[in-house]
Amino acid sequence: MLQIISHEVKDVDVWLSFNDERVKTFSKFADNIVDFVDTEKSNYVSICYNVLDEQEMDKVLGSEEVRNEAEKHGVVFDTLKRFTQK
Repeated sequence: MLQIISHEVKDVDVWLSFNDERVKTFSKFADNIVDFVDTEKSNYVSICYNVLDEQEMDKVLGSEEVRNEAEKHGVVFDTLKRFTQK
């Protein structure tokens, strides 16, 4: 199943610089992980990925380690939205 996480970041270039780290984390439960940047609102980004293991996804994304990683990447948490393919 495809999912997308969208949110604002403090600095798009900083967020993009952590692509390899993000792919390593998301690879624990997904494949085909692709970053996107909003062309109209430069600090809004998305990650699209194909979920392979929903239970592992919930575990990984809910961990303190990933929250700390996202903070380092500049994620603005109160703007975070997740979309699932139906």
